[in-house]
Amino acid sequence: MKEQSENLGKRLGFLIAASKMSDDEKQALLTLLPQMTGAQLLELTNVLENKFAEVISAGDDAKLVEDLEQVKADYADKQEKINQQALDAMVDLEKKLDK
Repeated sequence: MKEQSENLGKRLGFLIAASKMSDDEKQALLTLLPQMTGAQLLELTNVLENKFAEVISAGDDAKLVEDLEQVKADYADKQEKINQQALDAMVDLEKKLDK
């Protein structure tokens, strides 16, 4: 039980420190912690972990979207080049047939 409480305290401390709350909000939260029950502390930890995961994955999502946009642009460029090569080949073929 003591080890679980210590682990929960460490997780909670990390999550509060890593959160995007202002220093005043963090201090207010730290002031409330001693008055909270174990269940409330666990619930708070879960909420902060979910928010932390959202923030972390939002950065990953933005990078993924950026990467996909680059792939899309590269594909469009390559497709345009292929189309132009095909058109040039057809023009050359037409010229040969007209002779």
